[in-house]
Amino acid sequence: MKVTTQVIILGGGLAGLSLALSLNKRGIKCIVIEQNSIGFGASGVPLALINPAAAKQANLAWNAEECMLSIERNLVYVSDQTGQSFYKKSGLLRPATDDKNLLAFRSSLERHNFPAGWAHWFTGEQVDQLNPDCKHNGGALWINEAYTVDVPIYLSAIKQILENEGVLFFDRIAEYKLSQFQDGKWLVNSDMLEIKSDHIVHCIGSNTALESDWNWLPVHQIKGQMSLYYTSNTIQWNYSIAANGYIAHLDHHHWAVGSTFEHHFKDIKPDGWGLNYLERKVDIILPSLRSESTLVKRWAGIRLGTPDRLPIVGRHPLLNGRWIFSGLGSKGLFYSAYIAEEVAKCICDSNYDLPDQIDIKRYYKHYRN
Repeated sequence: MKVTTQVIILGGGLAGLSLALSLNKRGIKCIVIEQNSIGFGASGVPLALINPAAAKQANLAWNAEECMLSIERNLVYVSDQTGQSFYKKSGLLRPATDDKNLLAFRSSLERHNFPAGWAHWFTGEQVDQLNPDCKHNGGALWINEAYTVDVPIYLSAIKQILENEGVLFFDRIAEYKLSQFQDGKWLVNSDMLEIKSDHIVHCIGSNTALESDWNWLPVHQIKGQMSLYYTSNTIQWNYSIAANGYIAHLDHHHWAVGSTFEHHFKDIKPDGWGLNYLERKVDIILPSLRSESTLVKRWAGIRLGTPDRLPIVGRHPLLNGRWIFSGLGSKGLFYSAYIAEEVAKCICDSNYDLPDQIDIKRYYKHYRN
């Protein structure tokens, strides 16, 4: 099959599908190629949080307002276009589990300029009133601007929109070759495909560390595991809960706990260590929850981390027409829509500059031809 397009997107996860959606809205023709299945890897996490006050210190994420506006627009648009229900504005309770958490969470409101109405502090008494089963060490940070999302359904819905508008998807393309014509256009070749394009965007997540054209980047792989449970009792609280890990649900009988951050691992499968680690998280925050629940499913995926914990986006230092959109780490859902819009602007306008904090140019010094 021979096809010509404007942009080839390699990778069908959060980055790739968000970019395809942004390009399609701008009238740019694109094709998505995925080595496995759409949403494979870290993007296939069953439940994810959109949380602007992330990490152990509850730091306000980079460019939080723009990122929240972008992902909110995407969630609403994709849901309205497909009629699918896959998210809720849940809010997030971050109980302090020890003195260190207590200091970090309370000081977060002083250290960061949260937009009005985004966050406030709950005293210990207020936490007890809100959720008597939730253990804490003197209080909790409440994040009002937080969402819980069924990511596989979200990605499937984006794919449905794009296919309805003529975007081509090719999955399970395990091997392909990239080559460049004298006119600067690129060719992707496989046993069944021959696609010519002006641009190729690598949205390949953790595989970035293995790709020869990008393996000079100072990135590292991080394994994350999650466990999903069912309880016959009705979960009485609607929000998500996060201390050093998170507990989330979209209905009142299924809930998930995540995630591990493993910098050293033997394989990508869920393991006994991960299960025990996650169960301890639950028992610290909500000790009664697991005793009433049955383990249904386990999940593991590999994220791509960066030295400054910010994404890597932009043009290859030498290969014209080659782009990268990767390094989203544990904030893939949070960053995906905004950065996709930024990359789409760059592709459409060669004079447009990406924000310095995420531009790959900050790592050009690592490149060796």
